[in-house]
Amino acid sequence: MLGTGGLVRLFGGDDWAEDHHDVELMDAAGRVLARRRLPEGVAGIAQLHALIGEHLGEGAGAAGALPARRREKNSRSDQGCN
Repeated sequence: MLGTGGLVRLFGGDDWAEDHHDVELMDAAGRVLARRRLPEGVAGIAQLHALIGEHLGEGAGAAGALPARRREKNSRSDQGCN
């Protein structure tokens, strides 16, 4: 999946519940690359790392990840309060 410049952008979403995470990976164009339900805990994190690795390709290193949270409607941050 590595391009000629060696940079791949993956975007991920995580909808979590008490005992599992529903994750989705997308490319820069917004195409869904993968959807999985992963268990909570270390086993789920290991599966997530493997899933990301599948889409980065051989020998790729992660440059970094920026976590983001979806804001709920009418949350304090939507009202200008921090």
